[in-house]
Amino acid sequence: MAVLLRRREVGAVTVILSLVLPSLACTSAREARLHAFAEASAELRRRRTGQSHDDVRKELDLFLENEVAVVKEKAKRKEEHDRSLYRLIGIGGVGLTTTALSSGTLSDGSKQGLKIGLGLAGATAAVGGLVAYYTKTGRMRACQEFLDSSEEALRAWAKKRLTGSTEEVPREVWEEFVERVTAVRNNEDCLGVR
Repeated sequence: MAVLLRRREVGAVTVILSLVLPSLACTSAREARLHAFAEASAELRRRRTGQSHDDVRKELDLFLENEVAVVKEKAKRKEEHDRSLYRLIGIGGVGLTTTALSSGTLSDGSKQGLKIGLGLAGATAAVGGLVAYYTKTGRMRACQEFLDSSEEALRAWAKKRLTGSTEEVPREVWEEFVERVTAVRNNEDCLGVR
Protein backbone atom coordinates (compact mmCIF):
# COMPACT_ATOMS: atom_id res chain seq x y z
CA MET A 1 0.00 0.00 0.00
CA ALA A 2 1.51 3.30 -1.08
CA VAL A 3 1.48 6.08 1.46
CA LEU A 4 1.23 9.60 0.10
CA LEU A 5 3.03 12.40 1.87
CA ARG A 6 0.83 14.96 3.55
CA ARG A 7 1.39 18.70 3.30
CA ARG A 8 3.33 18.83 6.53
CA GLU A 9 5.70 16.05 5.38
CA VAL A 10 6.18 17.74 2.03
CA GLY A 11 6.87 20.96 3.95
CA ALA A 12 9.56 19.23 6.00
CA VAL A 13 11.22 17.88 2.85
CA THR A 14 10.98 21.32 1.23
CA VAL A 15 12.61 23.01 4.22
CA ILE A 16 15.52 20.54 4.22
CA LEU A 17 15.98 20.89 0.46
CA SER A 18 15.88 24.68 0.70
CA LEU A 19 18.70 24.54 3.24
CA VAL A 20 20.87 22.08 1.31
CA LEU A 21 20.39 22.95 -2.36
CA PRO A 22 21.43 26.63 -2.32
CA SER A 23 24.80 25.59 -0.98
CA LEU A 24 25.18 23.32 -3.99
CA ALA A 25 24.02 25.97 -6.46
CA CYS A 26 26.43 27.01 -9.13
CA THR A 27 27.97 30.42 -8.87
CA SER A 28 28.66 30.51 -12.58
CA ALA A 29 27.31 34.03 -13.11
CA ARG A 30 29.67 35.48 -10.51
CA GLU A 31 32.54 33.38 -11.81
CA ALA A 32 31.80 34.52 -15.38
CA ARG A 33 31.99 38.16 -14.25
CA LEU A 34 35.31 37.53 -12.50
CA HIS A 35 36.65 35.76 -15.58
CA ALA A 36 35.55 38.64 -17.83
CA PHE A 37 37.13 41.16 -15.45
CA ALA A 38 40.42 39.25 -15.44
CA GLU A 39 40.42 39.07 -19.24
CA ALA A 40 39.67 42.80 -19.58
CA SER A 41 42.41 43.58 -17.07
CA ALA A 42 44.83 41.38 -18.99
CA GLU A 43 44.01 43.16 -22.23
CA LEU A 44 44.75 46.54 -20.65
CA ARG A 45 47.98 45.25 -19.18
CA ARG A 46 49.11 43.78 -22.51
CA ARG A 47 48.92 47.28 -24.01
CA ARG A 48 51.29 48.73 -21.42
CA THR A 49 54.86 49.25 -22.52
CA GLY A 50 58.14 50.32 -21.02
CA GLN A 51 58.34 47.99 -18.00
CA SER A 52 61.81 47.19 -16.81
CA HIS A 53 62.87 43.77 -15.57
CA ASP A 54 62.82 45.18 -12.03
CA ASP A 55 59.28 46.55 -12.54
CA VAL A 56 58.00 43.16 -13.70
CA ARG A 57 59.72 41.39 -10.81
CA LYS A 58 58.15 43.84 -8.32
CA GLU A 59 54.76 43.37 -9.94
CA LEU A 60 55.19 39.60 -9.74
CA ASP A 61 56.17 39.78 -6.06
CA LEU A 62 53.15 41.96 -5.29
CA PHE A 63 50.88 39.56 -7.18
CA LEU A 64 52.23 36.59 -5.24
CA GLU A 65 52.08 38.34 -1.86
CA ASN A 66 48.85 40.31 -2.20
CA GLU A 67 46.76 38.08 -4.39
CA VAL A 68 47.98 34.50 -4.49
CA ALA A 69 48.72 34.30 -0.77
CA VAL A 70 45.41 35.96 0.14
CA VAL A 71 43.33 33.70 -2.12
CA LYS A 72 45.20 30.65 -0.81
CA GLU A 73 44.41 31.64 2.79
CA LYS A 74 40.75 32.31 1.91
CA ALA A 75 40.52 28.90 0.23
CA LYS A 76 41.98 27.25 3.31
CA ARG A 77 39.48 28.99 5.62
CA LYS A 78 36.59 28.22 3.26
CA GLU A 79 37.61 24.57 3.08
CA GLU A 80 37.63 24.35 6.88
CA HIS A 81 34.27 26.15 7.12
CA ASP A 82 32.67 23.99 4.42
CA ARG A 83 34.06 20.83 5.96
CA SER A 84 32.46 21.52 9.34
CA LEU A 85 29.18 22.87 7.87
CA TYR A 86 28.50 20.01 5.47
CA ARG A 87 29.66 17.42 7.95
CA LEU A 88 27.11 18.86 10.39
CA ILE A 89 24.37 18.81 7.74
CA GLY A 90 25.19 15.22 6.84
CA ILE A 91 25.28 14.05 10.45
CA GLY A 92 22.06 15.93 11.19
CA GLY A 93 20.42 14.25 8.20
CA VAL A 94 21.52 10.80 9.34
CA GLY A 95 20.27 11.60 12.83
CA LEU A 96 16.90 12.78 11.52
CA THR A 97 16.53 9.69 9.34
CA THR A 98 17.48 7.36 12.17
CA THR A 99 15.16 9.09 14.60
CA ALA A 100 12.25 9.13 12.16
CA LEU A 101 12.60 5.50 11.16
CA SER A 102 13.17 4.13 14.66
CA SER A 103 10.72 6.32 16.56
CA GLY A 104 8.10 4.43 18.49
CA THR A 105 5.86 7.48 18.61
CA LEU A 106 5.66 7.57 14.83
CA SER A 107 5.08 3.84 14.43
CA ASP A 108 1.30 3.91 14.61
CA GLY A 109 -0.38 3.78 11.19
CA SER A 110 -1.80 7.29 11.28
CA LYS A 111 1.67 8.81 11.46
CA GLN A 112 3.26 6.65 8.77
CA GLY A 113 3.33 9.58 6.29
CA LEU A 114 5.13 11.78 8.80
CA LYS A 115 7.62 9.01 9.46
CA ILE A 116 8.33 8.61 5.76
CA GLY A 117 8.50 12.37 5.21
CA LEU A 118 10.98 12.91 8.03
CA GLY A 119 12.99 9.91 6.88
CA LEU A 120 13.17 11.29 3.33
CA ALA A 121 14.03 14.76 4.58
CA GLY A 122 16.84 13.33 6.70
CA ALA A 123 18.14 11.17 3.88
CA THR A 124 18.07 14.16 1.53
CA ALA A 125 20.04 16.26 4.02
CA ALA A 126 22.53 13.43 4.59
CA VAL A 127 23.15 12.89 0.88
CA GLY A 128 23.19 16.63 0.12
CA GLY A 129 25.64 17.26 2.95
CA LEU A 130 27.88 14.43 1.77
CA VAL A 131 27.86 15.60 -1.85
CA ALA A 132 28.53 19.21 -0.84
CA TYR A 133 31.25 18.06 1.55
CA TYR A 134 33.19 16.35 -1.20
CA THR A 135 32.59 18.85 -3.99
CA LYS A 136 33.11 22.09 -2.06
CA THR A 137 36.04 20.98 0.08
CA GLY A 138 37.65 19.21 -2.89
CA ARG A 139 37.42 22.37 -4.95
CA MET A 140 39.05 24.46 -2.22
CA ARG A 141 41.82 21.90 -1.79
CA ALA A 142 42.39 21.90 -5.58
CA CYS A 143 42.59 25.71 -5.51
CA GLN A 144 45.25 25.66 -2.82
CA GLU A 145 47.29 23.03 -4.68
CA PHE A 146 46.98 24.98 -7.93
CA LEU A 147 48.15 28.19 -6.27
CA ASP A 148 51.11 26.42 -4.67
CA SER A 149 52.25 24.99 -8.01
CA SER A 150 51.56 28.28 -9.81
CA GLU A 151 53.65 30.21 -7.32
CA GLU A 152 56.56 27.83 -7.87
CA ALA A 153 56.16 28.02 -11.65
CA LEU A 154 56.01 31.83 -11.63
CA ARG A 155 59.12 32.10 -9.47
CA ALA A 156 60.98 29.65 -11.74
CA TRP A 157 59.83 31.61 -14.81
CA ALA A 158 61.07 34.87 -13.25
CA LYS A 159 64.49 33.36 -12.55
CA LYS A 160 64.79 32.31 -16.19
CA ARG A 161 63.25 35.30 -17.95
CA LEU A 162 63.89 38.36 -15.75
CA THR A 163 67.47 39.59 -15.52
CA GLY A 164 67.06 41.99 -12.64
CA SER A 165 67.95 45.18 -14.41
CA THR A 166 66.39 48.52 -15.23
CA GLU A 167 66.36 47.84 -18.96
CA GLU A 168 63.02 47.34 -20.66
CA VAL A 169 61.70 43.79 -20.92
CA PRO A 170 61.11 42.45 -24.42
CA ARG A 171 57.48 42.53 -25.52
CA GLU A 172 57.24 38.72 -25.56
CA VAL A 173 58.42 38.48 -21.93
CA TRP A 174 55.82 41.05 -20.85
CA GLU A 175 53.08 39.17 -22.68
CA GLU A 176 54.22 35.88 -21.13
CA PHE A 177 53.99 37.49 -17.70
CA VAL A 178 50.49 38.84 -18.36
CA GLU A 179 49.31 35.45 -19.69
CA ARG A 180 50.70 33.56 -16.70
CA VAL A 181 49.10 35.95 -14.20
CA THR A 182 45.79 35.83 -16.08
CA ALA A 183 45.85 32.02 -16.09
CA VAL A 184 46.27 32.03 -12.31
CA ARG A 185 43.46 34.55 -11.85
CA ASN A 186 41.11 32.54 -14.09
CA ASN A 187 41.55 29.16 -12.46
CA GLU A 188 38.05 27.71 -12.09
CA ASP A 189 38.66 26.20 -8.66
CA CYS A 190 39.78 29.55 -7.28
CA LEU A 191 37.24 31.86 -8.92
CA GLY A 192 34.68 31.15 -6.20
CA VAL A 193 37.14 32.24 -3.53
CA ARG A 194 38.02 35.65 -4.95
